[in-house]
Amino acid sequence: MDKSRDDYILLIPLADLKDKLRTYIEKKFDPMMDKDGEYYYISYEMMDNNFKWFEKNAKSIKVGLGEKVRGNKPIIIEEPSNPFTPIFDRAIRRVERDE
Repeated sequence: MDKSRDDYILLIPLADLKDKLRTYIEKKFDPMMDKDGEYYYISYEMMDNNFKWFEKNAKSIKVGLGEKVRGNKPIIIEEPSNPFTPIFDRAIRRVERDE
């Protein structure tokens, strides 16, 4: 994995998470929450380590804006127009393209 990706996070609105994915994230990652408890911050390392699971379960999830967290750069993640495009793969490619 490209080390520079460690600087990026995804900001995912809880309201847009399917129950199965939310339960998985809560159990697997114990993720950071924003101050209002409305978003999960998920790193690319987490995605890479569990990519096959996310690819299978996260296709219909809307992903919000990247945000600065602990000095990290902000990113914007687009919802894929093709439901068969893994959303996190698209996110990673977007970051690479923007740099």
